[in-house]
Amino acid sequence: MSDIAYQNALGRRDELAAKINTLQQLLDEARAEIREIDAFISQWRKFAGVQDEHSEPPAPPAIIRPSAKRRNTRKEIVAEHAREIIAEAGAPVSRSDLYDKLVNEFKLTIEGTDPEMVLSTMLWRMRHKVARVPGGGYWFAELPSPDGKYDPRASDEASVADMTPAEFDHAVSGDTGEEQ
Repeated sequence: MSDIAYQNALGRRDELAAKINTLQQLLDEARAEIREIDAFISQWRKFAGVQDEHSEPPAPPAIIRPSAKRRNTRKEIVAEHAREIIAEAGAPVSRSDLYDKLVNEFKLTIEGTDPEMVLSTMLWRMRHKVARVPGGGYWFAELPSPDGKYDPRASDEASVADMTPAEFDHAVSGDTGEEQ
């Protein structure tokens, strides 16, 4: 019975996170439109030759700005949705495809200088749930991949837990870091 309550709580939390992301997106769009309107008004005044400060339209109502920048969705939520996407595909899913679906379909926030690498790091930190398959893609950490490229019982997988995300990416891709 408590498992159902836990699952319901996780589902509700995910719904609220998606709603917050959607509302944040709407706020960002509204703020962008206000900036466009303000720029238009400024240009109109310039070309109309209006210099009288009393002719300026009233300032927009106070806008409440978030005190902190928008945060990325928690890695636990990202991993759970990634598992849903993998289950639907029935095969390992590429990082690009995961990123696209997580952001566009699930409305999760994954931002940074390189958002796909942010996703990769999140999934690496959740490697007990989602594993990177040698040769590309992500799969369930506890199951062998259908293509045979990943087996959680393989002896070489034990050392993966001690690797950084960059070391793991190099190991999986076969890149030794040496120039040829």
